[in-house]
Parts: sequence; structure tokens; C-alpha cells
Amino acid sequence: LHGTIKWNQLLSKALNRMDFRLVVEDPDIADPEKTIQVNGRPWYLSKSLRVDLEHPELPNFTCISYVWGPAREPNPFHPGEFMSSNTIPALSFAITHGTTPAFWIDALCVPPSLPVKHHTLGSMGYIYSAADEVIIKLPHSLLPALNEMKDSDRLSEEVLLSLEEDDWVR
Repeated sequence: LHGTIKWNQLLSKALNRMDFRLVVEDPDIADPEKTIQVNGRPWYLSKSLRVDLEHPELPNFTCISYVWGPAREPNPFHPGEFMSSNTIPALSFAITHGTTPAFWIDALCVPPSLPVKHHTLGSMGYIYSAADEVIIKLPHSLLPALNEMKDSDRLSEEVLLSLEEDDWVR
């Protein structure tokens, strides 16, 4: 029990140092100057949300995992910063297929300034575990592996090698 209390104290301290934000449709909980159009609708970066282990008040949200890849483009929420050219398409996919009204995606929701960036990145395990769902936008190149996983209890050597080479897996 003592170890659990100590761990919760450490986690609470770490969570208090991060800047937790979500991509939301509700402008009332957002920074009105941080807006983007996705799927023909405005989406906003929320104001910083309080994360507290004892009184969780987070809205339902979806975490999005995707391959960054090599291409970069300007970040619409963080001027002067760049993000993956796959970020907005991954968000669009999650908005279409997700079941929550809010989304956490690293390139848009992690603040660029130090040290809060490090605290937020260090809390990604908590962020993903607190999500109502996680959507993983996999590249089409993984479809054969997924089909083989679905249809068999083992993977061929060819599929295993293709997985090892894929950017999302690395």
C-alpha cells in the first residue's frame, strides 16, 4: 500500500506539470485563435485541462496514433513549429471513425515549449490509458500483416520482415 501511495504522489506531481489539451469542436472550452478546418468543420485546441488523479474531470476523448513519416508542414496551432504531413489526415480519419467529441494527437496537443513539452511527452502512457479509445491509423502496407493475423495464429517470415521494416512499428 505504501508503494502505491508513493507512486500516485509521483504521478500526480508529473501530471500537474504537463499541459493537457485536446482538439475539440466546442469553442467554449477552446482557445478561439487556435482553429483548423477538418472534414469541413472548425476544430479548436482546448484550453489547458486539469488532470487530477483524485478528481478526473477529463472529457471523453480519443488518442490517435499514426506514422509521422518524413514530410513536414507548418503546425496550425503552434506558429513556427512543423508537424508531420500525416497529422491532419490521421485526425480526419479519427473524427470520421471515432466515437468521442475530443481528440488527442501529439503534433497538435503537445506544447512546443520546454520543459512542459517534456512533462507532457513523459505522461503519454497516462494520456493513452485515460482515453476512451485509441485509433491507430496504420499505413496500407500493413494490410497483408493484419489480414494474416486475423486469419491465422502465426505469421509468415515474409510478413514478419515487412513488419520490421514499417515506420509505424519501428
